[in-house]
Amino acid sequence: MNRNILLVIIGAVILCFVALDNKFPVLTQDTGSYINSGFTRDVPFDRPVLYGLFISHASWGSSLWLVVFSQALILSIVLFYYFRYFSANIYFNFFYLACLFFITFCMTGSLAASKIAPGVFGGITLLGTGLMLFAKDLTQRDYWIILSITVISAGMDVAYLITLVLLVIIYGVAALIKGKGQVPHVISVNRKRVLHTGVMAVVAWLLISMIHFLLGAGFGITRDKHISVFPRLINTGLAKEYLDQHCEKGQPGICAYKDSLNKLITVNSRLVNAALTDAQIKAFREIVPEIISQNGFARKIVKRSVIDFFLQIPKIRTAKYTQLHERSVTYTSIYKWYNSSVRETYLSRQMARWLDFWYLNYSQIISVICCLGVFILVFFNKVASRQQPLFMYVFIAYMVYAFAGALLYGSRNDFQSDIVWVLCVPVFIYLSEAGFKNSAQKSGKGLTSPQESLLI
Repeated sequence: MNRNILLVIIGAVILCFVALDNKFPVLTQDTGSYINSGFTRDVPFDRPVLYGLFISHASWGSSLWLVVFSQALILSIVLFYYFRYFSANIYFNFFYLACLFFITFCMTGSLAASKIAPGVFGGITLLGTGLMLFAKDLTQRDYWIILSITVISAGMDVAYLITLVLLVIIYGVAALIKGKGQVPHVISVNRKRVLHTGVMAVVAWLLISMIHFLLGAGFGITRDKHISVFPRLINTGLAKEYLDQHCEKGQPGICAYKDSLNKLITVNSRLVNAALTDAQIKAFREIVPEIISQNGFARKIVKRSVIDFFLQIPKIRTAKYTQLHERSVTYTSIYKWYNSSVRETYLSRQMARWLDFWYLNYSQIISVICCLGVFILVFFNKVASRQQPLFMYVFIAYMVYAFAGALLYGSRNDFQSDIVWVLCVPVFIYLSEAGFKNSAQKSGKGLTSPQESLLI
Protein backbone atom coordinates (compact mmCIF):
# COMPACT_ATOMS: atom_id res chain seq x y z
CA MET A 1 0.00 0.00 0.00
CA ASN A 2 2.72 2.49 1.03
CA ARG A 3 4.73 1.51 -2.02
CA ASN A 4 1.74 2.22 -4.29
CA ILE A 5 1.21 5.64 -2.69
CA LEU A 6 4.88 6.46 -3.23
CA LEU A 7 4.60 5.29 -6.83
CA VAL A 8 1.61 7.57 -7.48
CA ILE A 9 3.46 10.55 -5.97
CA ILE A 10 6.51 9.82 -8.13
CA GLY A 11 4.19 9.65 -11.13
CA ALA A 12 2.76 13.06 -10.24
CA VAL A 13 6.25 14.57 -10.07
CA ILE A 14 7.06 13.11 -13.50
CA LEU A 15 3.90 14.66 -14.93
CA CYS A 16 5.02 18.09 -13.67
CA PHE A 17 8.03 17.99 -16.04
CA VAL A 18 6.81 20.74 -18.41
CA ALA A 19 6.12 23.13 -15.53
CA LEU A 20 9.52 22.37 -14.00
CA ASP A 21 11.19 22.87 -17.37
CA ASN A 22 9.34 26.18 -17.79
CA LYS A 23 10.33 27.19 -14.22
CA PHE A 24 6.68 28.12 -13.60
CA PRO A 25 3.26 26.67 -14.46
CA VAL A 26 2.31 27.31 -18.07
CA LEU A 27 -0.20 30.16 -18.42
CA THR A 28 -2.90 30.73 -21.03
CA GLN A 29 -5.11 33.63 -22.07
CA ASP A 30 -7.92 32.16 -19.98
CA THR A 31 -5.86 31.58 -16.83
CA GLY A 32 -6.61 35.03 -15.44
CA SER A 33 -10.37 34.61 -15.80
CA TYR A 34 -10.22 31.30 -13.92
CA ILE A 35 -8.06 32.73 -11.13
CA ASN A 36 -10.30 35.77 -10.69
CA SER A 37 -13.49 33.71 -10.62
CA GLY A 38 -12.03 31.43 -7.97
CA PHE A 39 -11.19 34.23 -5.56
CA THR A 40 -14.06 36.63 -6.26
CA ARG A 41 -16.65 33.81 -6.49
CA ASP A 42 -18.00 35.60 -9.56
CA VAL A 43 -19.38 32.94 -11.95
CA PRO A 44 -18.20 33.55 -15.56
CA PHE A 45 -20.82 33.99 -18.26
CA ASP A 46 -19.69 31.12 -20.48
CA ARG A 47 -18.17 28.43 -18.26
CA PRO A 48 -18.56 26.75 -14.86
CA VAL A 49 -16.84 28.34 -11.88
CA LEU A 50 -15.55 25.01 -10.53
CA TYR A 51 -12.05 25.22 -12.03
CA GLY A 52 -11.61 28.69 -10.58
CA LEU A 53 -12.60 27.34 -7.17
CA PHE A 54 -10.19 24.44 -7.68
CA ILE A 55 -7.35 26.91 -8.30
CA SER A 56 -8.10 28.99 -5.23
CA HIS A 57 -8.38 25.98 -2.91
CA ALA A 58 -5.63 23.77 -4.37
CA SER A 59 -3.16 26.67 -4.29
CA TRP A 60 -4.06 27.57 -0.69
CA GLY A 61 -3.99 31.13 -1.98
CA SER A 62 -0.20 31.01 -2.00
CA SER A 63 1.29 29.23 -5.03
CA LEU A 64 0.15 28.02 -8.45
CA TRP A 65 2.70 25.20 -8.14
CA LEU A 66 0.29 23.47 -5.78
CA VAL A 67 -2.40 23.61 -8.49
CA VAL A 68 -0.12 21.91 -11.01
CA PHE A 69 0.92 19.23 -8.53
CA SER A 70 -2.72 18.60 -7.57
CA GLN A 71 -3.67 18.16 -11.23
CA ALA A 72 -0.73 15.83 -11.82
CA LEU A 73 -1.54 13.83 -8.68
CA ILE A 74 -5.17 13.30 -9.71
CA LEU A 75 -4.09 12.17 -13.18
CA SER A 76 -1.45 9.87 -11.68
CA ILE A 77 -4.07 8.27 -9.40
CA VAL A 78 -6.47 7.59 -12.27
CA LEU A 79 -3.72 6.12 -14.45
CA PHE A 80 -2.62 3.89 -11.58
CA TYR A 81 -6.17 2.58 -11.22
CA TYR A 82 -6.24 1.79 -14.95
CA PHE A 83 -3.24 -0.50 -14.70
CA ARG A 84 -4.35 -1.92 -11.38
CA TYR A 85 -7.79 -2.99 -12.63
CA PHE A 86 -7.23 -3.61 -16.35
CA SER A 87 -3.79 -5.24 -16.46
CA ALA A 88 -3.44 -8.91 -15.53
CA ASN A 89 0.32 -8.58 -15.12
CA ILE A 90 1.59 -8.71 -11.53
CA TYR A 91 4.34 -6.31 -12.62
CA PHE A 92 1.87 -3.70 -13.87
CA ASN A 93 3.70 -0.98 -11.88
CA PHE A 94 6.56 -1.07 -14.38
CA PHE A 95 4.20 -0.47 -17.30
CA TYR A 96 2.38 2.22 -15.34
CA LEU A 97 5.63 4.15 -15.01
CA ALA A 98 6.48 3.45 -18.65
CA CYS A 99 3.13 4.91 -19.68
CA LEU A 100 3.74 7.99 -17.50
CA PHE A 101 7.14 8.57 -19.09
CA PHE A 102 5.67 8.13 -22.56
CA ILE A 103 2.79 10.60 -22.16
CA THR A 104 5.18 13.04 -20.45
CA PHE A 105 8.01 13.11 -22.99
CA CYS A 106 6.34 11.95 -26.21
CA MET A 107 2.79 13.28 -25.83
CA THR A 108 0.94 16.15 -24.13
CA GLY A 109 0.15 14.51 -20.79
CA SER A 110 2.66 16.62 -18.88
CA LEU A 111 1.72 19.80 -20.74
CA ALA A 112 -1.96 19.31 -19.90
CA ALA A 113 -1.11 18.77 -16.23
CA SER A 114 1.41 21.62 -16.10
CA LYS A 115 -0.75 24.51 -17.28
CA ILE A 116 -3.30 26.51 -15.34
CA ALA A 117 -6.22 25.43 -17.49
CA PRO A 118 -8.86 22.70 -17.11
CA GLY A 119 -7.66 20.71 -20.16
CA VAL A 120 -6.15 17.87 -18.10
CA PHE A 121 -9.56 17.18 -16.55
CA GLY A 122 -10.96 16.34 -19.99
CA GLY A 123 -8.70 13.30 -20.16
CA ILE A 124 -9.37 12.45 -16.52
CA THR A 125 -13.12 12.54 -17.24
CA LEU A 126 -12.71 10.04 -20.09
CA LEU A 127 -10.50 7.72 -18.05
CA GLY A 128 -12.68 7.92 -14.95
CA THR A 129 -15.79 7.12 -16.97
CA GLY A 130 -14.00 4.11 -18.45
CA LEU A 131 -13.19 2.83 -14.96
CA MET A 132 -16.80 3.26 -13.87
CA LEU A 133 -18.03 1.32 -16.90
CA PHE A 134 -15.49 -1.49 -17.18
CA ALA A 135 -13.31 -1.98 -14.09
CA LYS A 136 -13.95 -5.31 -12.35
CA ASP A 137 -13.99 -5.91 -8.60
CA LEU A 138 -13.64 -2.27 -7.56
CA THR A 139 -13.17 -1.95 -3.82
CA GLN A 140 -15.59 0.37 -2.07
CA ARG A 141 -12.80 2.83 -1.34
CA ASP A 142 -11.58 2.89 -4.94
CA TYR A 143 -15.16 3.16 -6.24
CA TRP A 144 -15.82 6.34 -4.26
CA ILE A 145 -12.43 7.82 -5.11
CA ILE A 146 -12.98 7.26 -8.84
CA LEU A 147 -16.57 8.50 -8.63
CA SER A 148 -15.54 11.70 -6.83
CA ILE A 149 -12.66 12.42 -9.20
CA THR A 150 -14.82 11.88 -12.29
CA VAL A 151 -17.70 14.02 -11.02
CA ILE A 152 -15.39 16.93 -10.19
CA SER A 153 -13.45 16.55 -13.46
CA ALA A 154 -16.60 16.54 -15.57
CA GLY A 155 -17.75 19.73 -13.85
CA MET A 156 -14.67 21.68 -14.90
CA ASP A 157 -16.07 22.47 -18.36
CA VAL A 158 -19.43 22.20 -20.10
CA ALA A 159 -17.82 20.15 -22.89
CA TYR A 160 -16.62 17.51 -20.41
CA LEU A 161 -20.10 17.25 -18.93
CA ILE A 162 -21.68 16.86 -22.37
CA THR A 163 -19.07 14.23 -23.26
CA LEU A 164 -19.96 12.27 -20.12
CA VAL A 165 -23.69 12.45 -20.90
CA LEU A 166 -23.17 11.34 -24.52
CA LEU A 167 -21.03 8.38 -23.42
CA VAL A 168 -23.75 7.33 -20.96
CA ILE A 169 -26.34 7.54 -23.75
CA ILE A 170 -24.22 5.51 -26.19
CA TYR A 171 -23.44 2.73 -23.72
CA GLY A 172 -26.92 2.93 -22.23
CA VAL A 173 -28.44 2.15 -25.63
CA ALA A 174 -25.90 -0.66 -26.08
CA ALA A 175 -26.84 -2.11 -22.67
CA LEU A 176 -30.59 -1.93 -23.41
CA ILE A 177 -30.35 -3.90 -26.65
CA LYS A 178 -27.62 -6.20 -25.37
CA GLY A 179 -30.07 -8.99 -24.53
CA LYS A 180 -31.30 -9.12 -28.11
CA GLY A 181 -27.88 -10.18 -29.32
CA GLN A 182 -27.57 -7.11 -31.55
CA VAL A 183 -24.63 -5.53 -29.74
CA PRO A 184 -21.07 -6.37 -30.84
CA HIS A 185 -18.78 -7.72 -28.14
CA VAL A 186 -16.54 -4.64 -28.33
CA ILE A 187 -19.25 -2.26 -27.05
CA SER A 188 -20.99 -4.66 -24.69
CA VAL A 189 -21.29 -3.33 -21.14
CA ASN A 190 -22.96 -4.19 -17.85
CA ARG A 191 -26.33 -2.42 -17.36
CA LYS A 192 -25.72 -1.80 -13.67
CA ARG A 193 -22.45 -0.05 -14.47
CA VAL A 194 -24.17 2.16 -17.04
CA LEU A 195 -26.81 3.07 -14.47
CA HIS A 196 -24.13 4.02 -11.93
CA THR A 197 -22.34 6.12 -14.54
CA GLY A 198 -25.61 7.80 -15.50
CA VAL A 199 -26.26 8.71 -11.87
CA MET A 200 -22.72 10.08 -11.74
CA ALA A 201 -23.47 12.35 -14.72
CA VAL A 202 -26.62 13.64 -13.02
CA VAL A 203 -24.68 14.28 -9.80
CA ALA A 204 -22.04 16.24 -11.73
CA TRP A 205 -24.76 18.32 -13.40
CA LEU A 206 -26.49 19.01 -10.08
CA LEU A 207 -23.21 19.80 -8.33
CA ILE A 208 -22.29 22.56 -10.79
CA SER A 209 -25.82 23.95 -10.85
CA MET A 210 -26.00 24.02 -7.05
CA ILE A 211 -22.62 25.74 -6.72
CA HIS A 212 -23.73 28.41 -9.19
CA PHE A 213 -27.02 28.81 -7.32
CA LEU A 214 -25.24 29.25 -3.99
CA LEU A 215 -22.99 31.88 -5.58
CA GLY A 216 -26.01 33.83 -6.79
CA ALA A 217 -25.68 32.99 -10.49
CA GLY A 218 -28.88 30.96 -10.85
CA PHE A 219 -29.42 27.22 -11.05
CA GLY A 220 -27.63 26.03 -14.19
CA ILE A 221 -24.29 24.86 -15.53
CA THR A 222 -23.57 28.36 -16.88
CA ARG A 223 -24.43 31.78 -15.56
CA ASP A 224 -26.33 32.93 -18.63
CA LYS A 225 -27.50 30.45 -21.28
CA HIS A 226 -27.72 33.15 -23.96
CA ILE A 227 -24.33 34.74 -23.32
CA SER A 228 -22.69 31.31 -22.99
CA VAL A 229 -23.52 30.40 -26.61
CA PHE A 230 -22.51 33.78 -28.02
CA PRO A 231 -18.82 32.83 -28.60
CA ARG A 232 -20.02 29.92 -30.74
CA LEU A 233 -22.22 32.28 -32.77
CA ILE A 234 -19.19 34.51 -33.28
CA ASN A 235 -16.72 31.86 -34.42
CA THR A 236 -19.26 30.29 -36.77
CA GLY A 237 -19.91 33.69 -38.34
CA LEU A 238 -23.65 33.47 -37.61
CA ALA A 239 -23.60 36.54 -35.35
CA LYS A 240 -21.82 38.63 -37.99
CA GLU A 241 -24.15 37.34 -40.69
CA TYR A 242 -27.21 38.27 -38.63
CA LEU A 243 -25.93 41.76 -37.85
CA ASP A 244 -24.97 42.38 -41.49
CA GLN A 245 -28.53 41.56 -42.51
CA HIS A 246 -30.30 43.58 -39.82
CA CYS A 247 -28.05 46.56 -39.19
CA GLU A 248 -28.06 49.73 -41.18
CA LYS A 249 -24.87 51.70 -41.60
CA GLY A 250 -24.17 53.86 -38.59
CA GLN A 251 -26.96 52.33 -36.49
CA PRO A 252 -26.12 52.50 -32.75
CA GLY A 253 -26.37 49.71 -30.17
CA ILE A 254 -25.21 46.18 -30.91
CA CYS A 255 -24.55 47.06 -34.54
CA ALA A 256 -21.61 49.18 -33.46
CA TYR A 257 -19.75 45.97 -32.53
CA LYS A 258 -20.45 43.92 -35.66
CA ASP A 259 -17.01 44.51 -37.19
CA SER A 260 -15.11 43.82 -33.96
CA LEU A 261 -16.86 40.73 -32.59
CA ASN A 262 -13.77 38.53 -32.85
CA LYS A 263 -11.95 40.79 -30.39
CA LEU A 264 -14.42 39.74 -27.71
CA ILE A 265 -13.36 36.07 -27.71
CA THR A 266 -10.03 34.37 -27.15
CA VAL A 267 -8.42 31.85 -29.50
CA ASN A 268 -10.06 29.18 -27.34
CA SER A 269 -13.54 30.52 -28.08
CA ARG A 270 -14.00 32.02 -24.64
CA LEU A 271 -15.52 35.40 -23.87
CA VAL A 272 -13.04 38.03 -22.75
CA ASN A 273 -15.17 38.79 -19.70
CA ALA A 274 -13.02 41.67 -18.53
CA ALA A 275 -13.55 43.45 -21.85
CA LEU A 276 -17.34 43.27 -21.77
CA THR A 277 -19.38 46.26 -20.70
CA ASP A 278 -22.85 46.03 -19.20
CA ALA A 279 -24.25 47.54 -22.39
CA GLN A 280 -22.60 44.85 -24.52
CA ILE A 281 -23.82 42.05 -22.26
CA LYS A 282 -27.38 43.37 -22.42
CA ALA A 283 -27.22 43.76 -26.20
CA PHE A 284 -25.79 40.27 -26.75
CA ARG A 285 -28.39 38.70 -24.46
CA GLU A 286 -31.16 40.29 -26.53
CA ILE A 287 -30.00 39.22 -29.99
CA VAL A 288 -29.03 35.60 -29.21
CA PRO A 289 -32.67 34.37 -29.12
CA GLU A 290 -33.29 36.23 -32.38
CA ILE A 291 -30.34 34.55 -34.10
CA ILE A 292 -31.33 31.10 -32.82
CA SER A 293 -34.97 31.52 -33.86
CA GLN A 294 -34.31 32.54 -37.46
CA ASN A 295 -35.08 30.08 -40.24
CA GLY A 296 -32.26 27.74 -41.14
CA PHE A 297 -30.29 28.33 -37.93
CA ALA A 298 -30.40 24.67 -36.85
CA ARG A 299 -29.22 23.52 -40.27
CA LYS A 300 -26.36 26.03 -40.29
CA ILE A 301 -25.13 25.25 -36.78
CA VAL A 302 -25.32 21.47 -37.37
CA LYS A 303 -23.49 21.80 -40.69
CA ARG A 304 -20.76 23.93 -39.15
CA SER A 305 -20.45 21.61 -36.13
CA VAL A 306 -20.04 18.56 -38.37
CA ILE A 307 -17.34 20.35 -40.35
CA ASP A 308 -15.59 21.42 -37.15
CA PHE A 309 -15.88 17.87 -35.80
CA PHE A 310 -13.89 16.42 -38.70
CA LEU A 311 -11.41 19.29 -38.46
CA GLN A 312 -11.04 18.74 -34.72
CA ILE A 313 -10.22 15.01 -34.80
CA PRO A 314 -6.71 15.32 -36.30
CA LYS A 315 -5.92 18.63 -34.58
CA ILE A 316 -3.35 17.34 -32.12
CA ARG A 317 -0.67 20.01 -32.48
CA THR A 318 0.05 21.91 -29.30
CA ALA A 319 -1.03 25.52 -29.04
CA LYS A 320 1.53 28.31 -28.86
CA TYR A 321 2.06 29.60 -25.34
CA THR A 322 3.31 33.10 -25.97
CA GLN A 323 4.63 35.79 -23.68
CA LEU A 324 1.90 37.49 -21.65
CA HIS A 325 1.49 41.25 -21.73
CA GLU A 326 1.78 43.05 -18.41
CA ARG A 327 -1.75 44.41 -18.85
CA SER A 328 -3.28 41.05 -19.71
CA VAL A 329 -5.98 39.60 -17.46
CA THR A 330 -3.74 36.64 -16.62
CA TYR A 331 -0.76 38.73 -15.55
CA THR A 332 -2.84 41.19 -13.51
CA SER A 333 -4.62 38.31 -11.75
CA ILE A 334 -1.28 36.79 -10.70
CA TYR A 335 -0.09 40.21 -9.52
CA LYS A 336 -3.27 40.60 -7.48
CA TRP A 337 -3.73 37.14 -5.97
CA TYR A 338 -0.21 35.62 -6.13
CA ASN A 339 1.97 38.69 -5.76
CA SER A 340 4.90 36.69 -4.39
CA SER A 341 4.97 34.69 -7.66
CA VAL A 342 5.37 37.67 -10.01
CA ARG A 343 9.17 37.32 -10.08
CA GLU A 344 8.88 33.60 -10.88
CA THR A 345 6.48 34.46 -13.69
CA TYR A 346 9.01 36.85 -15.23
CA LEU A 347 11.80 34.27 -14.99
CA SER A 348 9.81 31.54 -16.76
CA ARG A 349 10.77 30.36 -20.23
CA GLN A 350 7.31 31.30 -21.44
CA MET A 351 7.82 34.97 -20.55
CA ALA A 352 11.27 34.86 -22.17
CA ARG A 353 9.68 33.41 -25.36
CA TRP A 354 11.75 30.25 -25.04
CA LEU A 355 8.87 27.85 -24.51
CA ASP A 356 8.45 25.84 -27.69
CA PHE A 357 6.94 22.39 -28.20
CA TRP A 358 7.96 21.79 -31.82
CA TYR A 359 9.57 18.46 -30.88
CA LEU A 360 6.38 17.38 -29.12
CA ASN A 361 4.30 17.95 -32.23
CA TYR A 362 6.46 15.55 -34.25
CA SER A 363 6.76 12.91 -31.54
CA GLN A 364 3.03 13.08 -30.88
CA ILE A 365 2.14 12.47 -34.52
CA ILE A 366 4.43 9.42 -34.60
CA SER A 367 3.02 8.21 -31.26
CA VAL A 368 -0.58 8.51 -32.43
CA ILE A 369 0.18 6.59 -35.62
CA CYS A 370 1.80 3.80 -33.58
CA CYS A 371 -1.12 3.73 -31.14
CA LEU A 372 -3.64 3.49 -33.96
CA GLY A 373 -1.60 0.63 -35.39
CA VAL A 374 -1.94 -1.25 -32.09
CA PHE A 375 -5.68 -0.44 -32.05
CA ILE A 376 -6.08 -2.10 -35.46
CA LEU A 377 -3.98 -5.08 -34.35
CA VAL A 378 -6.12 -5.60 -31.24
CA PHE A 379 -9.42 -5.33 -33.12
CA PHE A 380 -8.36 -8.03 -35.60
CA ASN A 381 -6.68 -10.29 -33.05
CA LYS A 382 -9.07 -12.81 -31.49
CA VAL A 383 -6.58 -13.61 -28.74
CA ALA A 384 -6.76 -9.97 -27.61
CA SER A 385 -10.56 -9.91 -27.42
CA ARG A 386 -10.46 -9.30 -23.65
CA GLN A 387 -8.98 -5.85 -24.22
CA GLN A 388 -11.19 -4.95 -27.18
CA PRO A 389 -14.01 -3.28 -25.16
CA LEU A 390 -11.49 -0.98 -23.48
CA PHE A 391 -9.82 -0.08 -26.78
CA MET A 392 -13.22 0.58 -28.35
CA TYR A 393 -14.27 2.72 -25.39
CA VAL A 394 -11.17 4.93 -25.63
CA PHE A 395 -11.72 5.33 -29.38
CA ILE A 396 -15.41 6.22 -28.94
CA ALA A 397 -14.62 8.58 -26.04
CA TYR A 398 -12.01 10.38 -28.15
CA MET A 399 -14.54 10.91 -30.94
CA VAL A 400 -17.34 11.98 -28.58
CA TYR A 401 -14.98 14.45 -26.92
CA ALA A 402 -14.13 15.92 -30.33
CA PHE A 403 -17.83 16.23 -31.17
CA ALA A 404 -18.64 17.99 -27.88
CA GLY A 405 -15.78 20.41 -28.44
CA ALA A 406 -16.82 21.12 -32.03
CA LEU A 407 -20.42 21.68 -30.97
CA LEU A 408 -19.54 24.18 -28.23
CA TYR A 409 -16.31 25.82 -29.31
CA GLY A 410 -15.66 25.02 -32.94
CA SER A 411 -12.29 23.80 -34.12
CA ARG A 412 -9.86 24.84 -31.38
CA ASN A 413 -6.10 24.45 -31.46
CA ASP A 414 -5.58 22.86 -28.07
CA PHE A 415 -8.88 21.16 -27.27
CA GLN A 416 -8.03 17.75 -28.75
CA SER A 417 -4.31 17.93 -28.04
CA ASP A 418 -5.10 18.14 -24.32
CA ILE A 419 -6.47 14.58 -24.31
CA VAL A 420 -4.84 12.82 -27.27
CA TRP A 421 -2.49 11.05 -24.85
CA VAL A 422 -5.40 8.87 -23.61
CA LEU A 423 -5.02 6.84 -26.82
CA CYS A 424 -1.80 5.29 -25.54
CA VAL A 425 -3.19 4.15 -22.17
CA PRO A 426 -4.91 0.95 -23.43
CA VAL A 427 -1.85 0.30 -25.61
CA PHE A 428 0.42 0.07 -22.56
CA ILE A 429 -2.14 -2.09 -20.77
CA TYR A 430 -2.13 -4.43 -23.77
CA LEU A 431 1.68 -4.47 -23.83
CA SER A 432 1.76 -5.27 -20.11
CA GLU A 433 -0.14 -8.49 -20.81
CA ALA A 434 1.35 -9.42 -24.17
CA GLY A 435 4.29 -11.40 -22.80
CA PHE A 436 2.76 -12.58 -19.55
CA LYS A 437 -0.36 -14.49 -20.48
CA ASN A 438 0.68 -17.58 -18.59
CA SER A 439 3.32 -16.64 -16.02
CA ALA A 440 2.40 -13.19 -14.68
CA GLN A 441 -1.20 -12.93 -13.58
CA LYS A 442 -2.59 -11.41 -10.43
CA SER A 443 -3.65 -13.98 -7.91
CA GLY A 444 -7.41 -14.38 -8.05
CA LYS A 445 -7.75 -11.82 -10.84
CA GLY A 446 -6.00 -13.51 -13.69
CA LEU A 447 -7.52 -14.13 -17.07
CA THR A 448 -9.78 -17.15 -17.04
CA SER A 449 -9.60 -17.28 -20.81
CA PRO A 450 -8.38 -15.07 -23.63
CA GLN A 451 -12.00 -14.45 -24.59
CA GLU A 452 -13.04 -13.13 -21.15
CA SER A 453 -14.41 -9.61 -21.45
CA LEU A 454 -13.66 -6.79 -19.05
CA LEU A 455 -17.08 -7.17 -17.50
CA ILE A 456 -19.07 -9.95 -19.09
